[in-house]
Amino acid sequence: MSQENKPGTGPEKPDKKDDEITVIVSSQRGEFVSAFKKTAKIADVIAAAAKKLGFAQGDRLELVLESDRGTPLDLHRTLESYHFKDGVRLLLTAIGSGV
Repeated sequence: MSQENKPGTGPEKPDKKDDEITVIVSSQRGEFVSAFKKTAKIADVIAAAAKKLGFAQGDRLELVLESDRGTPLDLHRTLESYHFKDGVRLLLTAIGSGV
């Protein structure tokens, strides 16, 4: 039995739902790729990436777009509020203590 895609459609990603977006987070410690619900807050993405990349729990971190590193993303906004496309690339950086 042949499994063909309908014309105009690509292959389905079986582990990703329509209400999710794939986020690629880069840092000096490596890269983290995961699917998040579009309603997830930026703080949720930071927490998941920090844990996976081995940052200490108390570290102060922020996310910025790789294409706009000067503007930190608001911790309380959702992924969908930024109108990100699937596969968005973000950069996780430590916030300095000023010491």
